[in-house]
Amino acid sequence: SPAFVEAAKRTAAWSATTTGAVFAHTLPQAIFSLSSGTPSGTPAAKKRSERGDLVTPKLVFQAEEKERFIRYRSLIREEFARGVSVFFCVPTVPDAQFAAHILSKGIESYCFLFYGSLSKQDIAKRWKEALAMRHPLLIIATPSFLSLPRGDLGTIVLERERSRSYKLPTRPFLDMRMLAEFLAEELGSRLIMADFPLRVETLFRHKAGELDELTVLRMRLAEGPETVLIDMRQRSHPGAKVLEVLSPELKEMLALAQTEKKKAFIFTARRGFAPLTVCNDCGNVVSCRECAAPVILHKTTGTENIFVCHVCGRVRSASERCLSCRSWKLEALGVGIQRTADAIAKTFPDVPQFILDRDSVKNHREAQEIVKKFSATKNGILVGTEMALLYIHERLPVSAIASTDALQVKPRVLLVGE
Repeated sequence: SPAFVEAAKRTAAWSATTTGAVFAHTLPQAIFSLSSGTPSGTPAAKKRSERGDLVTPKLVFQAEEKERFIRYRSLIREEFARGVSVFFCVPTVPDAQFAAHILSKGIESYCFLFYGSLSKQDIAKRWKEALAMRHPLLIIATPSFLSLPRGDLGTIVLERERSRSYKLPTRPFLDMRMLAEFLAEELGSRLIMADFPLRVETLFRHKAGELDELTVLRMRLAEGPETVLIDMRQRSHPGAKVLEVLSPELKEMLALAQTEKKKAFIFTARRGFAPLTVCNDCGNVVSCRECAAPVILHKTTGTENIFVCHVCGRVRSASERCLSCRSWKLEALGVGIQRTADAIAKTFPDVPQFILDRDSVKNHREAQEIVKKFSATKNGILVGTEMALLYIHERLPVSAIASTDALQVKPRVLLVGE
């Protein structure tokens, strides 16, 4: 649509890249197999210059997930009553499927789900059907489908706007949130930025009067969980050579959960066994020979462990000497998900344990299967990285962070509502 072309140009200027680069990441290849032209009856989008001077309302919505989705259901029906469509933009595939499960009830015929891992045939079919339908639609999609030329978009929702998945990790480093904002301005649509909490820059814009409130901003959880912060330095023993991953308090909490048949989730910020390996003689950090980033120690099922660079992907054997002083005294420091899982397996050998990170699953379907099996247990323990947070939607009675050091935040930040 002309509105999307203008939004792409503005995004390119904002990102210091070319319009072609924006198109390359926002025009699904599957749509080029469709016949040219817009089906009759499809609302046509116009340029902002053709609509006159319209002010785009930009709103912020900071509330817990359950409250947000209750409000979304009302909002969608309000927009349908006005005869306009809603574009519900989410950062990841799990977010899209979860949103579709919650929001499509009762309006299945008017709800379309788009994400990149769909087959080209499915994308082309849904795209064509969405353009041919005259009734207002709920479009739930990842940002790469903002180019869908429905000119009747009354509201664009940026759900989980704090997610870093909105920003491309490689060149041209596009921030899809800006594309959505520019598109809303070009279409004259309402833009809602929602999360809990919102980004600091979004809250600053709200404080500066640039963004209005959809509802009064929630500043703390309605039901704050009991939070205990353990300083493991006080638990260490002089001369101890084994790193204690699980504190006595966490072991006691997990043991009680097993007795009461409750599930638990242990969050670990880093993949692999240890995020850092140093030489005990000279202090040299073992790094990648290609990009110089610190390598991550990974345990394998084979005879030797490996070093993996999570920046460039290089892999090499961990059986090596220090490149600086040729010493064999290399020590693995920090807590990775493999080290956490090993500690739990040794302490609770009979408890079903599930691991969820990029190394343990190959695709979205495998991740769903792991969470499904975990949910089916009465006393399972799920150990996961940030990836696991995308798939957990049930309330868990027990949860813990294995090591806050890897989060690079001050401990007081973890105290909810302070």
